[in-house]
Amino acid sequence: MTVKELTPRTRIQQFYKKTLYHPLKKIEQSLQHLLLSTTKKIIPTFNSFKRFGIVHHWIHRQNFPNKQFYPKEQILRPLPKKVQNKALHPLFLREENVTIPEACIHTIKDGIITEKAAHISPRGELIYELSEEFTAEAPNQHSLFTYKKSRLPIIPKKIDGIVASLVASSHDNYYHWLFDVLPRFHLLQQSDFDVDYYYVSQKMG
Repeated sequence: MTVKELTPRTRIQQFYKKTLYHPLKKIEQSLQHLLLSTTKKIIPTFNSFKRFGIVHHWIHRQNFPNKQFYPKEQILRPLPKKVQNKALHPLFLREENVTIPEACIHTIKDGIITEKAAHISPRGELIYELSEEFTAEAPNQHSLFTYKKSRLPIIPKKIDGIVASLVASSHDNYYHWLFDVLPRFHLLQQSDFDVDYYYVSQKMG
């Protein structure tokens, strides 16, 4: 009869399963239950999800200030010249006539910001117009709702003062950092907000 000799790593794994695995697993499950119950009002579920179609309606309903600096603008781009009889790329046609939305600063008292650029109301409702993701084709596909319970959530840190959000979808991409994030400084310079903190993703460092 051949006896297979166990490697040191295998012996440690067997020892761990027999002695520490089950107690540590119970501790992990207890922590998950505690943190999930703590953050359930902050992380909405599919059943409690509500989308505010126009962010201004929500802002006005809460009597929070909303400052507009530039009105929306309609832009008509001339189509490029074609080479011989080749068809234009569909992107040129799609972007020929576009509407640039108005540039505003919205104030959300006791709001919540995540590194994924999700902006959440004090009642735990995702304000989708301020939280759009390129990978989400609909609000209920936002990464906030693909949260896995098997992963421990992060308890939000409360900050006293005025926090300016400088996170946007794909803000770690140079193009979006240049066109979506930096212009916010221009709006803040024109406003009379005395900003105490700037919320910036670690990926932008």
